[in-house]
Amino acid sequence: APLTVTDELPAAERERLLDSVLNDPALRKTRFVLLHGGAPFDRHNTALIVIIQYPLWLGKGGWLTAWRLESKLEIERARNLQLEGRNAALTAEVRDLKQGTEAIEERARSELGMVRQDEVFFQIEDQSATSGSKKSH
Repeated sequence: APLTVTDELPAAERERLLDSVLNDPALRKTRFVLLHGGAPFDRHNTALIVIIQYPLWLGKGGWLTAWRLESKLEIERARNLQLEGRNAALTAEVRDLKQGTEAIEERARSELGMVRQDEVFFQIEDQSATSGSKKSH
């Protein structure tokens, strides 16, 4: 049966109980585990745990640093996806420009307003927009 010695016992009684167990010839080959508890033990353990845990949480390679780096990594991954899409579009445009005149023609029509020789260009203006500008003159 385990022997429990607590602070509730007087010091002399605690010593007598421990001496009788530790000096018993029948128990010489027995392995003992002595647990010590109490306020000084708790304070030292708390300080030790804090000292050991500090690098884990706040140190150079700790959880906080890892969390910050993971957040930055996610931002960079999202940015890379956007840039990959942009690069793919630019690659397709370069390929079109190298392979055919359709892309050049489309760009000339949309950006420069150009038309072919056999085409007639009609521009239809909205009546409300033109009448509003005539009234202001």
